[in-house]
Amino acid sequence: MPTQVTIIGGGSYQWGPELMADLFGTPALGGMHLVLEDIDPAPLPKMEALAHKLNDAMGAKATVATTTDLHAALDGADFVIVCISTGGFRSMAVDLDVPAAHGITQTVGDTVGPGASTARSATFPSSSASARPWRSAAPTHGCSTSPTP
Repeated sequence: MPTQVTIIGGGSYQWGPELMADLFGTPALGGMHLVLEDIDPAPLPKMEALAHKLNDAMGAKATVATTTDLHAALDGADFVIVCISTGGFRSMAVDLDVPAAHGITQTVGDTVGPGASTARSATFPSSSASARPWRSAAPTHGCSTSPTP
């Protein structure tokens, strides 16, 4: 059975293309099953078409599926990548502008520094909601932010 990688927020034009290229370019994931899940069905056909083009160009021999059903996306997932953004670009601008007004310049405001603190605070409720089904979908899988021995 192939490794399944599920991307929650897989319709993202911002993060999806680079992430898919990285996944298809990882030899250990050759032949994987990629599932793109998004609450908005509109971008999924374009992202699926791009996934097929990248897959073919990189010879990754992957299969690709799309869904708006979180439970279906998690079913069988070996890896889950969450790429959601709450509040869109307006919210991201605030995450950078408020620290800048206090003399703190950030090159990246979504992962480090004070901008990341507000970004994570805004995203936490939706991230928590998307994580709840993982308990039933993958009860034997653990979660870690650091490597395990």
